Amino acid sequence: MPLLKPLSIDSFIRVARSFVGQREIGHNGGPFVTKILAKVGLGPGWAWCAAFVSDVFEEAGVEGIGPKKGRAAVQNWSTWAWSLNIVKLAPKAGDLFYWLHPDGKGHMGIVTEVTILGGGKIEIKAVSGNTNTKGSREGDGVYEQEFLTSDRPGIRFIRWALVA
Repeated sequence: MPLLKPLSIDSFIRVARSFVGQREIGHNGGPFVTKILAKVGLGPGWAWCAAFVSDVFEEAGVEGIGPKKGRAAVQNWSTWAWSLNIVKLAPKAGDLFYWLHPDGKGHMGIVTEVTILGGGKIEIKAVSGNTNTKGSREGDGVYEQEFLTSDRPGIRFIRWALVA
């Protein structure tokens, strides 16, 4: 069993939200960022959105979710999820979201709320690290943002709870 302790999706989301407001110092540095990058085997200076997701799982007491190696790379999370057939096109609260660019760079975070709008549009609220108020994949901290899934080409959702 991958979980160290029983965990509800609501509890997982609360842990993710508890980090909102953390900021990096310089470019991909500072005590918070250095700590979570070290947990995935990297030093300061690396993009850290996937390392943030890994840290939320750890802080929530969950083990066994995500790739065994390369936990700081969105592409590795995608490969892991596809291998388990847990990549979805429609989000649920608690899912991980991600997108990848053709060059292999991407961004990921944690879906905290889902709202179905008229006309087939879906709005999500999500917490992610290494972003900013505009939702960049190379930002300055941990934020919770709302956006339409249609505004993020190629967005996918990892339903990790299926393997927990």
